[in-house]
Amino acid sequence: LYTSPFINRFNERIQINGQQIPDEALVELVEQVKPAADAMEDVPTEFEIITALGMLYFAQQQCDIVVLEVGLGGTLDSTNVIEKPACAVITALGMDHVKELGGGRRRAAPGGGTAARSLYRGGLCKAANHRRGFGRSYLQL
Repeated sequence: LYTSPFINRFNERIQINGQQIPDEALVELVEQVKPAADAMEDVPTEFEIITALGMLYFAQQQCDIVVLEVGLGGTLDSTNVIEKPACAVITALGMDHVKELGGGRRRAAPGGGTAARSLYRGGLCKAANHRRGFGRSYLQL
């Protein structure tokens, strides 16, 4: 499970089978990712670094399935490293994200904006818990 933000402890963001990533494993991952991040011209965001930590941990642990919460979506979202998700679910989009996604409610809505287009790449999709108008355009993808 990869989620954001955490409630009580950072380690909640990266879990396998309900077990939070151990502190020691997190330190080892940071030691592996930090040199690459430091060498980048385009400084990665906090979310991009945490995503890299999570993806590296899941790969090292050979996870069969990962539940991955995306960021704000869009083509530049760091969670777009997943080429073709087996399943994608889009839940209600908070209006607080409209500013970051741009173009108002219609553009930010799944299908109307880049969030859904970048998420859906041929796997099973489900739009859930949407207010009127938010789910309709997504289902037309």
